[in-house]
Amino acid sequence: MRGLRFFVTLLLVLASLGGAAAAQEVELRFGQLNVEIIYPAGLHTALELLTPPETLSAVTLEVAFGDRQRETLTLIPSEIAQPRDADGTLLTFDYRFSLEALPRWFENLEIHWKITWADGVEQDAATSIPFTDSRAQWAQAFDPSGQIELVVLDGINLNASQIPVATLPARRTPVDPNTAPTPENRASQIASGLWSVYELLAAQTGLRPAFRWIVYVPPLTPDCVKNPEGTQVGVSPNGDIVLPCDEAVAAAILRESGLDWVPVDQASFDQIESQLTSRMVAPFYAAVWTDQTIPAWFRNGFEQFVSRTPKGDLLAPLQLAARTNRLNPLAEAQPAEPEAAQLWSAQSYGLVLYLASRLGVQGVFDLARNVATAESFDVLLRTQLSRSENQLLADFERWLFSEAAISAFNLSLYQGPTPTPTVTRTPQPTITPSVTRTLTVTPSATVTGVLSPTPTQTPTATKTPTRAPATVTPRPPGSLPTIAPTAAPAPQGVQVENPGLTASIAVVGLALIAGLIVFLVRRR
Repeated sequence: MRGLRFFVTLLLVLASLGGAAAAQEVELRFGQLNVEIIYPAGLHTALELLTPPETLSAVTLEVAFGDRQRETLTLIPSEIAQPRDADGTLLTFDYRFSLEALPRWFENLEIHWKITWADGVEQDAATSIPFTDSRAQWAQAFDPSGQIELVVLDGINLNASQIPVATLPARRTPVDPNTAPTPENRASQIASGLWSVYELLAAQTGLRPAFRWIVYVPPLTPDCVKNPEGTQVGVSPNGDIVLPCDEAVAAAILRESGLDWVPVDQASFDQIESQLTSRMVAPFYAAVWTDQTIPAWFRNGFEQFVSRTPKGDLLAPLQLAARTNRLNPLAEAQPAEPEAAQLWSAQSYGLVLYLASRLGVQGVFDLARNVATAESFDVLLRTQLSRSENQLLADFERWLFSEAAISAFNLSLYQGPTPTPTVTRTPQPTITPSVTRTLTVTPSATVTGVLSPTPTQTPTATKTPTRAPATVTPRPPGSLPTIAPTAAPAPQGVQVENPGLTASIAVVGLALIAGLIVFLVRRR
């Protein structure tokens, strides 16, 4: 009987110690943990302690860049601790990115504080945040083939034009055109449109280059900014935190992320798609185009020719320029003055349309591809048209006032009937879309068309709902993750260790086993 009482007593002692241990394990000594990215300079992190600074013994901070690399820093408590009220402390640290420690866009950054208290207790606080430029909201999209990755800034106006939008596969989430556009479906619709251009150029050249673009709208850029003293810095969205910034690091972050920065003039659908289309053309024709073999006007006009942006409003300014003798010589480079540059660009596009009216749509693509094997572009024109570049401008000026020009300026390669190429030698040919083929988002290796002296009704652009991909959008400033103390069991990501208490529990456990053995022996 005495043995049984001893065994019960041991159980009660162990239970009371276990309860005390559980109570001690959830006694957290810190509150909120905040992290803010100061793009592209570094990050700022702050941990709120519930005890005064003198209770600290040691502090380490670990910063991990996904699964690629991590850096552990041993910090001096007196240098990072700021007293708060009577019994609180705030630990702050500014971590700067370097060429040896570079984050990647949309990769998780993990920040891990390890605190050792003066009484030997160790506690951890950790959180993670996806890396982006925290000064804005971003959305990421891919085309169905995975060859185009697009990161766009929130604020894009999808109603800037009625551009027909190619439909993404069913694995994408449909976009309701009646709802307000979100960053995700903006990115998806632009990627969808670029995919149509990509498939056309791939069919014509047999190449499939990859494009990874991040679109910034000035004045926001991915560079460091200059403070009033002229120093390069990174600034938090609210302007409260300023860190020294290295331009080499800013450029390396995009390079490490595999992204090319594309600044656009306006945050509108057609501006972004048009400028990205221009950047897309060069890699497809890099092997055959050089500054010596391709005139500037043909390069510019061809980029607009394959773009999906409607340009019917360019005809009237060109007709006015022709009447007032303001058309540019073909050898002239694009002017720097904005108004003159717009006229030069419109003329370049009109000249390519004129070539399409003479050679057919496929003839223009053949011209672009055959430049590499021709003695010169002028010789190629003489072969194809029996006209020189000088004669081409005079023919173009007369053609601008024909019915054929009206049809040509409403030509679309991506919607409705497309022209079938036919080489003609008439003085003022016209271009008429026929119903021979509709170019879809997966075009064949050729683009066909037919020319007719009778213009047909031009296609009307329609907007087809696209499907938005899954995106990663960072938390906006002010919604950073926090860890708050609670009387419940310790939250995930927070660990509390007490080696002395663990040892005492082990001793009591051994005593319990010994008591049980004694009790059983006496019963015998």
